[in-house]
Amino acid sequence: MQRRTVLLGSATAMSAATAGCLGTTLGGAGEGTENPDGDETARTISVDGSGEIRVEPDLAMISTGIESRDDDVGGVRDDLNERANAVIKAVVDAGVVEEAVTTDHFEISEEVENGRRAALEDEESIYYEGIYGLSIEVTDLDLLGELVDAVIDAGADTVGMIRFTLSPDRREEYREEALADALDAARSEADLVATELDAEVVQPKTLQTRGARVRAVTERFNLDADAATGLDPRPGDVTVSASVSATYVMD
Repeated sequence: MQRRTVLLGSATAMSAATAGCLGTTLGGAGEGTENPDGDETARTISVDGSGEIRVEPDLAMISTGIESRDDDVGGVRDDLNERANAVIKAVVDAGVVEEAVTTDHFEISEEVENGRRAALEDEESIYYEGIYGLSIEVTDLDLLGELVDAVIDAGADTVGMIRFTLSPDRREEYREEALADALDAARSEADLVATELDAEVVQPKTLQTRGARVRAVTERFNLDADAATGLDPRPGDVTVSASVSATYVMD
């Protein structure tokens, strides 16, 4: 499903008589704007346009974590690695390629039971905590619920968030569509204003894009293993937007 929104921006009409404004817009104080016939007194119009497309995501990133605590740092490390390997195997068995699973972060810290290391005399009060964060890239969104259950069953302790976005190919496709909509919006506004001035847009003089943005949908869960089991995420639409500034020559 795809939804489009075209937004018109501001418009400014100018002629060579408005030298200060013309110089600012076209780059040099006192410069004229040549029209197709070489006349440096051509009028110009500057407009902004925006385009926005809302589409269903085709890519999801699951953030999951494995936690461990032990009196021995080696025990924490080995436990984290063993359970992480089990989670990765479960993901691959569910149909996701191994390359789609990456490490978000890995940390082991020394902790003190009473929280005051300076006053510590009993070494048995020291323990170690570790966390192993994994990110799982999923292209088949129908697998999400099954994957969450699989990583929890394999030993993960938490599901932090699921981020829904677009794959690179679709990101580029819809970026171009949003940009085309922005250009159409700018031209439509230029034509509208030119009509009010009893003029006609002849050709573009300058076009400047302000980039395109993909606004992903992030579902933050922060669920422990029990709460995450049976999760059935339902993502909203991803928004792709673009904007342009254009200056047209009028006749």
